[in-house]
Amino acid sequence: MAPTVPPGSIVHIARAEMISVRPGAIVAYLRSGRIFVHRVISVTDHAGVPRLITRGEALDCNDPAIGSGEWLGVVTAVLPTGKTSVARRGLRHIKRGLRRFLRRAT
Repeated sequence: MAPTVPPGSIVHIARAEMISVRPGAIVAYLRSGRIFVHRVISVTDHAGVPRLITRGEALDCNDPAIGSGEWLGVVTAVLPTGKTSVARRGLRHIKRGLRRFLRRAT
């Protein structure tokens, strides 16, 4: 998501309903064990279920649609650290905490 969200940045993710997200918002989702922070390109409806189409700012193509099972929330704040190694080291702990949080929320 560089330049808006530099590598290694700490992001604050707020809970939100997928249906309330609008194109242009920066969102976070969990896919294949990785957390992605990308910009919403469009909101689609698949059999009454909202799905988000996103794209990283440095990428040429859209990501596969985000389903509710992958949805984490809307990015509301970005704290650039400039240290990608800090994020990589701490990512395991962040993922573990997110999994616990999501289990309690459902």
